[in-house]
Amino acid sequence: MRLAALALAGLVLLPGAARALETVTLAVSGGPQGEVAPCACSAGGDTGGIARRATALARLRRQAPGVLHVSTGDLFDPAVPGHRLRSRAIRRGLARLGLDGVALGPGDTAYGLAPLRRDALPWLAGNAGGTGLPAVRHTRVNGVPVMLGAWYPPGADTARDRVRAGPATPVLAALRAADARGALTVLLTSAAPERARAALHLAGIDVLAAGRAGPRPAPTRVRDGTLVVHPAERGMRLVRLTVEVNARGEVALWRHQTVPLRAGVPDFGPLDAWQAAYAEARRADYRARVARRERARAGETPYVGADGCRACHGPAHAAWRRSDHADARADLTARGKAADPGCLRCHVVGWGGPGGYMDPYLTPHLGGVQCESCHGPSREHVATGGVIPPPRPGGRRCRACHTPENSPGFDRAAYAARLRHDAATLVP
Repeated sequence: MRLAALALAGLVLLPGAARALETVTLAVSGGPQGEVAPCACSAGGDTGGIARRATALARLRRQAPGVLHVSTGDLFDPAVPGHRLRSRAIRRGLARLGLDGVALGPGDTAYGLAPLRRDALPWLAGNAGGTGLPAVRHTRVNGVPVMLGAWYPPGADTARDRVRAGPATPVLAALRAADARGALTVLLTSAAPERARAALHLAGIDVLAAGRAGPRPAPTRVRDGTLVVHPAERGMRLVRLTVEVNARGEVALWRHQTVPLRAGVPDFGPLDAWQAAYAEARRADYRARVARRERARAGETPYVGADGCRACHGPAHAAWRRSDHADARADLTARGKAADPGCLRCHVVGWGGPGGYMDPYLTPHLGGVQCESCHGPSREHVATGGVIPPPRPGGRRCRACHTPENSPGFDRAAYAARLRHDAATLVP
């Protein structure tokens, strides 16, 4: 891109605008990183999701023919509970969204390359060697030739299937050659924009779409002749970037718009069957997990449940009973997520650990966020009449669930004041 830009209130006009301009609209999304749908634990965190993105894309395609839909990669996250089920659902859901390019990210190779090679998704491996996936892709939008490429950041190498980050030079050279022929060139990467710009010489790259930039998108900027786009992580929002290309293949003007995917955006009807299949798969997996844990469970649970605390801590128990924490598991049932392990870990006591919550029938006394969610297993404390103190709660326990994505604006001090139940609440 040969570019010297003048910004005018979100519209950027570039010198040399030709008589006829062709429009290319890019819909850029960050990788969901294991998120099929938002957790919706708070209004601020209820944003994103594949089904909402599908609705936003359908609206965008009605408004602007010729939408180029790309993702910065990192679709999967093996650290997320239930990650294998989620990864399959993500691949199948995104295959229905008409993607034109997906950058291969570090989390995407967690299950090997065989599933990716079978995918209907247009993966771009870029400089990642040994994948058998294409490095670049040619397409055309509204008569404008477009080349998509990807950068796989060094340090994300995986031993499995020998995925290695090689030099980026061949990919960049191919993009520059396409740029010289008048193509619009787009480089996708899961890395943060600052890291990509520091590592790569972006001459000849019209658009850099980067990930790993936090939960909020940033305005598109021109950096050294390249439009730098980074949408929010976890697929929480779309960025609509409209570029007008002149007859010489130069970007003459561009516009940026952030497309929020909040609760007001309905799920895409044609994906209802996909969502129902994923929900049933979650339930089946949940039942299998409970059965395995019940078979493996031996000895006494280290948890007593909130009712075991009430005899000595009556006022504290009453205060807890009035709090939202007490209804945390019921909230999951209301949202249809009572079998989602990614949600259960923060809405019940001891999920995934020995003697912890299994289901509302076997362990109803451990549903909700209870005393032991913060204080830890307390059976010994109860059995010894308080001689053995329970573990002391700390901020780490709060922040394990009240993350910036799930609880934007979480203020621990304010929450602690609302939940205060110290020694003064003890029954003599």
